[in-house]
Amino acid sequence: MSQKSRVICVIKSNRNIFLGKSNKKRKISFINKKLISQRTRNCFVEDKTYFVFERRARLHKIYKLKFLISKIEKQKINLISTNEKGSAEEIISIYKIRWKIETYHRDIKQNLGFVDVFLRQ
Repeated sequence: MSQKSRVICVIKSNRNIFLGKSNKKRKISFINKKLISQRTRNCFVEDKTYFVFERRARLHKIYKLKFLISKIEKQKINLISTNEKGSAEEIISIYKIRWKIETYHRDIKQNLGFVDVFLRQ
């Protein structure tokens, strides 16, 4: 945060989070079950419709975050972003790029035998 880096990543559902200005911590799994059905909206990214729950949030000592639950079909993803002013569409599209990079690395390690390769500059 002090470096002004933008981070978008998945957050596990067993984590506690504070939504909005509330000082009441809640498990993300509780939010997934109870709150998401009440306050979702449609979000369109790459011709796909996502159902999105988004709120400003904070973790234990990390402030000014945006928490997002993205649901497409039966798949839910809990995302956290340091860009609290970013739109849900922007956060999802950036995460989709990151996910392509993650799967690329996994594939070259598993399928091309790069798991035992170490490189240095």
